[in-house]
Amino acid sequence: MADILNELTGRASGKVGNLVYRITNGKTSLCSPPLKPKASTKPEVIARKNKFKMACRLASAINHLLFLKYFWKNVGTTSTDDHKSAFSRMIKKNYSLVSDTDLTNLTYVVPTFGFGVTSTTIELTNTEINVTLAALGSDTGINLAVETTAVLACILFAKTPVIDESLAPYEFIWQLSDQQVLSLTNPLSFTAPLSGSKKEIFDAYTTKKAFFALITLDADGNPVQFSTTFHSA
Repeated sequence: MADILNELTGRASGKVGNLVYRITNGKTSLCSPPLKPKASTKPEVIARKNKFKMACRLASAINHLLFLKYFWKNVGTTSTDDHKSAFSRMIKKNYSLVSDTDLTNLTYVVPTFGFGVTSTTIELTNTEINVTLAALGSDTGINLAVETTAVLACILFAKTPVIDESLAPYEFIWQLSDQQVLSLTNPLSFTAPLSGSKKEIFDAYTTKKAFFALITLDADGNPVQFSTTFHSA
């Protein structure tokens, strides 16, 4: 909307319809508004935008699990990340590890390497995700006097719609497992249930891949440590 700067002369500044009034060095000029830049149709530009979108969608999924968000917020990946939000750190860490259409096996759901785990069974169904881990062993740095239970955090990536071509090319599902009492000498089994919209997403896509991290908790349910990210086949 134009502003009248002088009631006697009627000088104006601002936009009226498709015209823009400007005052420069005391003179009023009339011009067209700047044209909006056209979105590039170059394949490499589109791929770069979609790659950033993939990194953002992944970060959003991770961000939904508060235990994971806690570590991204409190465990810096580099000294220059101190001022960044947890969400920004997630994007920066994983941007080089995703493509415009997929995630690589190197994707992180936690901010850095954690203690090692070995999965013996990973089963993905439309009702639950089942994971069994081999005995953790005594070299994990876990203190059972402090870390009493554990949960498994899961980020599931689903792509290639089964039938409905109007669906997005991919979706994310995030879920926590049930809590289990920690043991260093016995295998640990976790179940993360899927229902409602998460089950519908699972059924709507043909290809699924899940990324996991084991999180240890203290007696009050606070997160203490995390494992290295591991994934399904």
